[in-house]
Amino acid sequence: MDELERVALDAYEAPEPSSDLADRVLARIQERRPHRWPIGAGIATGIAICAAIALFVVLRPKPYAGQVAADKRTTVRIGARAVAVLENGAELKFTVERNGNTQVVQAKGDVFYRVEPGGPFVVSTPAGQIKVLGTCFRVEVMPMNALRTAFAASQYRLITNRVPRSRAISSLSVV
Repeated sequence: MDELERVALDAYEAPEPSSDLADRVLARIQERRPHRWPIGAGIATGIAICAAIALFVVLRPKPYAGQVAADKRTTVRIGARAVAVLENGAELKFTVERNGNTQVVQAKGDVFYRVEPGGPFVVSTPAGQIKVLGTCFRVEVMPMNALRTAFAASQYRLITNRVPRSRAISSLSVV
């Protein structure tokens, strides 16, 4: 600031404020419209919730099914957590639900399964059902509806057409 501006500012006398200045300012503050940001925040939150629901519906796993009849050794992915290796002549159908629960119907043949831990994974055969929660096992469905199953260290529930059995095992073979 130069000398001339300083002299002009010092010479200026500010007028005395009116006696009702404070009342006018307070009245003006009370007249103000309400803030609009809460409305905008509510709209933005609603849009975000709708977008999250839409993504959930679009991106969630869809149930699906498959069928395989192997004419040679064939590896098949069943859902996100299981793999089946079918030997020549094996046949199976499977359904994987949205929650990952899996139903497999093995009509015939020799199939090795590797199932990661999770919900129920049920293999149905003409001789009974095997329900596992995560393990590696082999199921052989032979002529005359015989069932042979071998497990490696797992939790299982074997439901045959006879008596249900349930236990922790390190090795099993059922004929």
